[in-house]
Amino acid sequence: MGAASQSPPGAELMADFTRELLDRPAVLAASAVALAYLDDAVAAAKRLSDRSDAEALHDFRVTIRRLRVTLRTYPSLQASVSRKLRRRLRRLVRATNPARDAEVQLAWFVERARRFTPVERARSYKSGSKKWSARCGAG
Repeated sequence: MGAASQSPPGAELMADFTRELLDRPAVLAASAVALAYLDDAVAAAKRLSDRSDAEALHDFRVTIRRLRVTLRTYPSLQASVSRKLRRRLRRLVRATNPARDAEVQLAWFVERARRFTPVERARSYKSGSKKWSARCGAG
């Protein structure tokens, strides 16, 4: 398989857009793109309850970010979505920040844990637990 036929990273998140999209007026094309990203976000959101799906939250956040960028890029499209809904999208992404941060930090720790001595692992775990508790308001 040649490099030209390989999908770029994240391609599985991208909607399957056709060349016909380029022939549409910009606002209609942008609408199609935004709706496709919304469909991708709904599909990713359905995966969030599957604890074995390590990429669900990341994929959800990526699709919401792409949707928000598309809306901001096209003023006439942005005007078709209420300010209230745009704020809800922003709050939704912000609400997922701590969970995504925890996923990234846990993955980092698990990847490197074998290199730590038992004392270093315990110290790192204790430090991380305190930070997480403080961040969640539990401590």
